[in-house]
Amino acid sequence: MPERELPTRPSLEQYKKQAKDLVKDCANAAPAAFARIRQHHPRLLDVPDSEIQRDSFKLSDAQLIIAREHAFESWPKFARHIRTLRPESPSPSQLAGCIRVDGIELPAQVAVPEDARGLVLFAHASGSSRYNPRNHHIADTLHRGALGTVLTDLLTEDEELADMETEELRFDIRLLGRRLAAISKWIGEQPTIKDLRLGYFGSDTGAAAALFVAAEHPSLVQAVVSGGGRPDLAGPWLWKVQAPTLLIAGSKDTAALAFHHSAVEWFSRQTVCELEIIEGASQRFEEEGASDQSAVLARDWFRRYLNIGATV
Repeated sequence: MPERELPTRPSLEQYKKQAKDLVKDCANAAPAAFARIRQHHPRLLDVPDSEIQRDSFKLSDAQLIIAREHAFESWPKFARHIRTLRPESPSPSQLAGCIRVDGIELPAQVAVPEDARGLVLFAHASGSSRYNPRNHHIADTLHRGALGTVLTDLLTEDEELADMETEELRFDIRLLGRRLAAISKWIGEQPTIKDLRLGYFGSDTGAAAALFVAAEHPSLVQAVVSGGGRPDLAGPWLWKVQAPTLLIAGSKDTAALAFHHSAVEWFSRQTVCELEIIEGASQRFEEEGASDQSAVLARDWFRRYLNIGATV
């Protein structure tokens, strides 16, 4: 009997994310993570917690544990079984591709409603933003506003895992910006979406990368929204941004709020820049209704400045 049952329509991508979460829990010395590791990983059965951390518990180890919890002896066999239950073929309104930059490949998922008149590229400094529930919630709101979306990652999964200790890549605004610009240029080469006006939705340090690109490559983007982002990290470039920019922050995180107020002061007077504060919300908008408010604010901003027309 498997320890964990599969749902009716299992998603392999979600299990990949679960494996990454297990790696992070191990790095954070979560007792439940070590218990799962010892129960399902024969090589680590009698290894002390400190040695498991020191020996760099890898993504492949976590995937093996996920597979064994579902009564499969290996991850490849588990993955093949999931694919037979739910073939992963894109619908006619979707496009998938890989963008090569810096010697790596960054996968992209594009969803375009039939009535789409604009496109929003999500900028998030991680290797898993394509599976982020908050991003998908915002994307759904944008779709209902006649906006297509591009969900991609600015880091690979391996880079994100390595960056958990160093935190170097997620704060390398030039690197993230270079990759975001490459994705934007890839969009401009896709026949079905190249003529849609493009906006950026950035969160965390991805917001700074979005503003960096808006400053250095103004022809690539027509509007920017930072939702729970760090626009202040783009300080040296903010005066050059021409794209209308909306900064969304929560009132509960006073430090982040101060960063946003300072960022607004760095924009040129000729650039449209507004700060919207969601009362009672933290930086990640986890409170009830906060995520909905940020999604609607983003939708309305993009519809206005991508020249789509009245809000819906």
